[in-house]
Parts: sequence; structure tokens; C-alpha cells
Amino acid sequence: MRTHHMTRIIAAAAAAASLTLLVAGCSASGTSGSGDSTAPIVVSSLNSLSGPVVVEDSELAAKAYFDEYNAAGGFNGRTIDFQVVDDKTDPATASSAARDAVENQGAVAIVGGFSNVDCAVNGAYYAQSGIVNIPGAGADEVCFTSSHIAPTNPGPFKGARLTLDLADELGLKSICGVLGVGGGAQAAFEKTFAQWTADTGHTFTSLDFIPYGAPDFTPYVIKAKEAGCDTFFFNGQTPLAVSIMNAAKAQNVDFTYLLFTSSYTDDFAAAAPDTGNGVYIVAEYAPYIDVDGDRTAEWKRVMTTHNVPLTGFAQAGYVAAHYFTEMLKTIDGDITKESVAKAFLEQKDGIEDSMVGSPFIFGPGDAHNSNDSGWAVKLEPGSPTWTNVSEDWLHLK
Repeated sequence: MRTHHMTRIIAAAAAAASLTLLVAGCSASGTSGSGDSTAPIVVSSLNSLSGPVVVEDSELAAKAYFDEYNAAGGFNGRTIDFQVVDDKTDPATASSAARDAVENQGAVAIVGGFSNVDCAVNGAYYAQSGIVNIPGAGADEVCFTSSHIAPTNPGPFKGARLTLDLADELGLKSICGVLGVGGGAQAAFEKTFAQWTADTGHTFTSLDFIPYGAPDFTPYVIKAKEAGCDTFFFNGQTPLAVSIMNAAKAQNVDFTYLLFTSSYTDDFAAAAPDTGNGVYIVAEYAPYIDVDGDRTAEWKRVMTTHNVPLTGFAQAGYVAAHYFTEMLKTIDGDITKESVAKAFLEQKDGIEDSMVGSPFIFGPGDAHNSNDSGWAVKLEPGSPTWTNVSEDWLHLK
């Protein structure tokens, strides 16, 4: 795996050392045009705040960003009216929520959310209605293969490949994988793994796809133990990852764990009953726990001020809000869903953020996934503290 010394990212961290300075630049360029130059700019956010998999950190972080942005003067004096909607992880609710945001609330963009159903349900509608969606994080393949949706994160499929490339560098050979999937995720993962095998000649010792949130992992732990696997590869969030570790402890087996970025939290480090031979994660954004604090200092200040948990999802929502306000600065004329969409869909220059290893580019086309970077961290056996593995950003080969 090649690494890049992202000097431009470090420079961006210094340039954006405080959100106040970032916001002050917004009033220096762009106008609100011939419309109401004092009315709030309506931005909506669809989130799965109830249902089987609940994630609220993304929208909480975006709201914290916009609260600070508004307090610092907003965009030429116009505040952001950030409207958060719970789609209840229900397709019908998600469909009606998107239409209400566009047709009744006057949203100029959908920003900073995390939903398990929004992309698949509303991708075609966003394109038809001419509104762009910048989710904090994309959860399924449709989020990255839609003309009017561009998440800020690498996503689970690029993330899986980055993690497997890290495993290759670490010399982890016998890997058993268990992945919770829904919708079209299995096919997307299979495509990713087939490319990994074609590129490296490596394969999983065993690989199982299971319904997301399966309650009992003991059969899969026993299967991995009997197959002689020394590494366990899993994509679930903290409670599910902890369940696997409990099952492994009960079977008296120690694995090296390769987990996804959603488990990179203080809560996981505290809750993990036995980390076996260690836990490796490729975080989607700059590490924020005892590692390279300069990149994340302003984000941590805002999150702490607004009582938002420090998680990768919180980084995602914050970054999405930042990209949105940066794009506002490029718009001449009124801020409408048409002018915002035009700015993003015709974007040529990437937007930098100190917490991201790749510049964000929306641009034209039917697929958007500009972030191909991550940063490896490790939880040592018996330690409650995350440590650094990478010296710089990891990028897809």
C-alpha cells in the first residue's frame, strides 16, 4: 500500500485552525442574489434515528457545525436553518421525508445525515428534483453510484479494501470474515473481495454473509477456530463487535480483529471484553483519540462544546457541513437548490479538510466517491487506549 505525505492537508489544518476564521471567509465572497437576502437558508438532513441500526452522531455534529457557523454570522448574515428528519429506517417514511424537504420546506440541499435507506429510496428522486445530497457517511452502494449524492467517507467497500491491504502489510494470512449485510451490500462486498484476490492472490479462509444484527455469533467463532483462522474480519458496530469478542472469549480463542471504522470509539475500547491479539481499524477520518491532535483540534472543540460524542460519524457530519459552506462561497447570485446543485455538479477544484486524506469533489457523473483514504489505528491487547499504526494517510493502490 502506498502512502502520501499530504502536505496540502496539513496546510489546510493550519489555515482552518478555527471555525470562526473559516466562517469569516464566507462573507467575503458570494452573494445571496435577487431573492430574500436575509431569509435563513434551509438545509435538510435525513437520518436513521430509530429502527434496528440507529446513528445520530452525524446529524448532531452537522448541527453543531451550523450552530457555530450561524453564531459567527452565517453566510453574508444569513443563517442555516438545519432541519433534521428521522426516516425511521423505513422506506416509506424516507420517501415522504425527502419530498417534504424539497417540495414543502424549501431545502436547498440535503446535508450531513446518515441513513440506512435514504440513498436507495431517494436517489432517483434527488436527481429528478434537482437537489444534491451530501451525506456525512454513505451506508450502501447506491450512496456512491447516484448522480446527485456524494458522501464524504470512503464507504464500507473502499474501507474493506483499505483494511485488507493493511492486513497484507501486517502479514495477516488466515482471515475469516463475517459481514452483516442488507440490500445490495453483499454483491458490492463480493466485487471488492474479488478485486482484492485478483490484485494480491489472497483469499479469505472462510467468508460468511449474515443478516445485519444477527444475535448469536458463536457458530461463526467456532467455524473460524476450527478453520485455523488467526484473524477475524467484521463490519458491525460496537455492540456487535463486542458480542463477537465475548463469543471468542467463551470459546477460549484469541484472534487479531480487523474491524470497520464504526468501532473506532472510546466506548468500544472501554467495552471490549478481550481484544485477543489486538484490534486494527482503518479510520475514515483523521484519528482523534491520543493521535495527531492538530488535525482534529477544532472539530473536538466544537463537539465538546455541543456535547456531541467523539466518533467517526460525528467527523462525517461535521465534514459534510464544512463542504457545504465552502461551496456556498463559490455561488454568484441567490442560494437556491438549483444554484447549489449547479455548484456541486460542476465542481472542478477539490475542497480540503484537515480531517480527510483526499480532497472532496462532487462534480458531474453518475457516481461520486472521491475519498479513497484512511488512517490505521490499533487497540493493543489488554489496553483501553488506541494507538497509531499509520505514519500518514493510507490510500487505495
